[in-house]
Amino acid sequence: MKTNFLRITALLFLSTLFFSCSDDNGGDDVDPPYINPVKTLLSPANGYSVELTSTTTDVVEFEWGKAEASSGVTPIYEVVFIKEGGDFNKPLSTVKTGNSGKDSKMNITHRQLDQIAESAGIAEGESATLSWSVNASSSSLKVIAAQSNKITLTRTKPFVVPTTLYITGEATESGTSVDNALEFTRLSSGKFEIFTKLNASQVYKITDSKSQSTLRYFHVKNGKIEDGDGESKVSKQAVYRITVDFNTGDVTFVEVNNFRLIFCINENMIVNLKYDGNGTWKSDVNLIFLPNEWWGKEDRYKFKMNVIENNVAKDIVWGTKIATDGRPDGQDSYYYMKESFDNDIWAAKWKLKGEYDKNYIVVTASLQGGKEYTHSFEEVPPINFDWGSIADQSTTTLANNFWNSSKNHFYNNIYNQMRPYDYWPEAHAIDVIIDAYERTGNAFYKQRIYDFHEGIKAKNGNRFWNDYYDDMAWHGLAHLRAFKATNDTRYEQSAADLWGWLVEGWTDDDGGGIPWNHQDNESGRGKGVPTNGPSTIIGIRRWVDYPAEIKDGKNNLEWAKRIYTWIREHRYEPETGRVFERKDDTGGDWTYNAGTFMGAAMEMYNVTGEQMYFDDAIKIADYGIENLSSNFYVLSDWAEQYNTEKDEDHDVNLFKAIFVRYFTRLIMHPDLPSDKKNKYIDFMEDSAKCLWTRATLVTESSTTLFGHRWWEYPKSDRAVQLRTQVSGCAIMEAMALLQKKGYLNR
Repeated sequence: MKTNFLRITALLFLSTLFFSCSDDNGGDDVDPPYINPVKTLLSPANGYSVELTSTTTDVVEFEWGKAEASSGVTPIYEVVFIKEGGDFNKPLSTVKTGNSGKDSKMNITHRQLDQIAESAGIAEGESATLSWSVNASSSSLKVIAAQSNKITLTRTKPFVVPTTLYITGEATESGTSVDNALEFTRLSSGKFEIFTKLNASQVYKITDSKSQSTLRYFHVKNGKIEDGDGESKVSKQAVYRITVDFNTGDVTFVEVNNFRLIFCINENMIVNLKYDGNGTWKSDVNLIFLPNEWWGKEDRYKFKMNVIENNVAKDIVWGTKIATDGRPDGQDSYYYMKESFDNDIWAAKWKLKGEYDKNYIVVTASLQGGKEYTHSFEEVPPINFDWGSIADQSTTTLANNFWNSSKNHFYNNIYNQMRPYDYWPEAHAIDVIIDAYERTGNAFYKQRIYDFHEGIKAKNGNRFWNDYYDDMAWHGLAHLRAFKATNDTRYEQSAADLWGWLVEGWTDDDGGGIPWNHQDNESGRGKGVPTNGPSTIIGIRRWVDYPAEIKDGKNNLEWAKRIYTWIREHRYEPETGRVFERKDDTGGDWTYNAGTFMGAAMEMYNVTGEQMYFDDAIKIADYGIENLSSNFYVLSDWAEQYNTEKDEDHDVNLFKAIFVRYFTRLIMHPDLPSDKKNKYIDFMEDSAKCLWTRATLVTESSTTLFGHRWWEYPKSDRAVQLRTQVSGCAIMEAMALLQKKGYLNR
């Protein structure tokens, strides 16, 4: 009994162990991934013979049945060739299919087959039979097909792959003389590229030599390189990156849209380069600012080239050809360039020299054929800025290219597009025209001011009243200026009407103030600086011009003090000079709020003589240039943007114009201490010079357009809309005024 018991116990233990292990394995096991060999080779049939030519248009189609594979495994195929009796594990040649190797058929050109035949030792004019099969692979798995086919190749006179390549002809930069032909860069055996400009509908030719006695001509047909002197043309004049691959016969044309130097830290453009000919891009004179980050000056940079390939725009990043983070002086190789094929903006970067900070440089990038791709910097003397001429050029663009001559107000861009509900940007646009008229006395600007009165009235529903108090405040300021500049009494009346509507908007709740619009007195943006700041300035100026004017029992100075006090108590930090936007969002700091309250403080000081007001103006200015500027120390608002989908800019792009207007008046104030005056002028000059040298687009017709970020070149003329243009024109007019009055002569 004891023996049987032990035997039974042992059997139970083993069975338990067996089933336990079996259950565990059954629950966790996953069949390993697999690929079965290709079962059938479909074409060319076994024993196929072909007499090879030297062209890339003649092909042999290879096709096979797809390999079976486990779920989630997609086989990659490649055609392999061996000598008869050879080992497919040691092939003569391997050709991967298209679509990253996933297709189960492919065309192999006669030229490629000729190269395979040559590698098998087949002499010119002779024939030999090779075997071919197909590998199927994925990750570490690779299996050869279950069968192989024979193919007999007969070599004719082989095509000699060029070792050099040139482009010439009437469509090219070098003209029709072969002696002046431009050289391609040889990327690898049989593969070349060149960066060059081609004219539309004119002939270009490709040769392998400049020597008339030995050169061969090639032409491009249906995207392929062909022997012979045929006609090759492009349909669009552009700068192209042309790639010629004699191994496959493929020729690609990629249009180069722009080329720019960027900081790695934010990928913002430092310098825009223009095509200068013969594969070279060169910048205008640029004022360089190294960004100030918490760790110090940021100097790391790369290049970006925007191209259009298959009608799709994309960026190509260029980095250093040598792996270093240093900045070795005197080593030309440090500046060698290569295309970066990864997305790591910090890899293969360069560093700008520290002495370039706040200095003027010209940047050259040379992608010339037959040479190392490289770039260089040239320090140049400072520009002698004629701000009057620059302002004329800028404001003329605003007055002409943005002007709707049939309706007498402004378009939103130079393509005659209009946003019908825009009212407030028009006030600042006419403010710039008034600046130009006061500076020059030019009757052209006076006529624009005259025509604008009825034009903007019609656009706004044949009235000047508007749902938005802040819009009426901006127009109230502009109309008052227009009347004083031109003595046009229509503006005197509209300015008075606008002021009356603003005063009517005052409510005593929340301590007072004028709301944002008629429907939103309390919630969110109900009351803020955008309405009350300019309203204060209107009140003061009307007190000076109309001291007897009474509104709701108060004269204009009393209204100005009342509104100023509300801002100071509800939207201002006297200890720092910080002006914020809304009751419920103390993070809303904008240049236009700082600008109007700074202007109000200064004007209050002018009429009362109370030092508190002037101290406020200086504190606001100091806070503004330190906190409302980019890390280049250039005036900026954090949300500046252009909406490419809607083809429109953002309100914030106009805010800088308002700060500039009142900041300029503070600079010219006789009571401003000299140290502050010099500091403020430096800031204005840095902002204007940065805008002019790095963010201004001047077209062939001299249309002058500004980027919404004053350190970044606009991506296109369409990206420059009315708000952005007004800000740029405002600072150019301000600089012209400062120069005319002698404030820049220090």
